[in-house]
Amino acid sequence: MTYDKHRDRRDSPSGFDQKIKDGIAKQFYDGEYMEKDHIRELACEIAEKLVDAGVTTTQLRKFYHEARSIWDYVDMIDEIDEKENRFKKKEVQLVILIARAKYSTGRASSKLSPLMSEYLETYINKIQEYKHLKAFILTFEAMVGYFYSLNPKK
Repeated sequence: MTYDKHRDRRDSPSGFDQKIKDGIAKQFYDGEYMEKDHIRELACEIAEKLVDAGVTTTQLRKFYHEARSIWDYVDMIDEIDEKENRFKKKEVQLVILIARAKYSTGRASSKLSPLMSEYLETYINKIQEYKHLKAFILTFEAMVGYFYSLNPKK
């Protein structure tokens, strides 16, 4: 599930450095469990970049809630095989989530930073199975918490 045919025409203000992209890959492919320190560090770094890029809490919540609804559907069953089947049914919605972010970024009236769609695209393109979706959701949830702490409402 790779989406890279249509790149953003606008450059992202700061972009994700290779350290963050490597951190996302490490989280998925280094074993069966996620290290809490790794999630904390990665989520905080991503949140800092999104705050600096001017992403608003409303924009962040919109994409988080959409991703979370996919996760809730997949995770509602106890058997792991059924979770994998449910994941496969919802996999296309993850690609659509990227498309929605790209659309929001590309609209002339939009204030959504290209960095938000880059975050979603970078992470979602790594999701190949249920446990990857779980890593994405847990990191996204942690990132939302750090985002709010770095960007308190005025």
